[in-house]
Amino acid sequence: NTGRNSFHLAVSSGNIRLIQHFISTADTEHSIIHKPDAQNWTPLMCACASNHPTICAFLLSHNADLCATNDRHMTAFHIAAFLGSLPVLQELLTSSSSSSNDEIILKALNQGDNRNQTPLFYACREGHLDV
Repeated sequence: NTGRNSFHLAVSSGNIRLIQHFISTADTEHSIIHKPDAQNWTPLMCACASNHPTICAFLLSHNADLCATNDRHMTAFHIAAFLGSLPVLQELLTSSSSSSNDEIILKALNQGDNRNQTPLFYACREGHLDV
């Protein structure tokens, strides 16, 4: 059992109308945006893994956590860098860019996973030099 709920699936499919519906009908927006699955993947991580930059931007506009980690201690940046998704990485950086978020972005970019490997390491290892 992956522990994924309908919101995770809507995010993974990129269905913005369904995502908006879930958020508008949720008891609290915070709970649905931050709810992890069984491997601690957040909806933002699912959007990154499915290469949906606009969904990432939407989730970030609703305060999705850039520093959340899954069971392997990977952030959304790790996932996007591993896949070489420049549009998703750009969205993670620009949707979160404000002076108050600079420290959060730096923390997420420099955070090592359970092997102490950073998002930059993943991008290089997978040959995504444009990232």
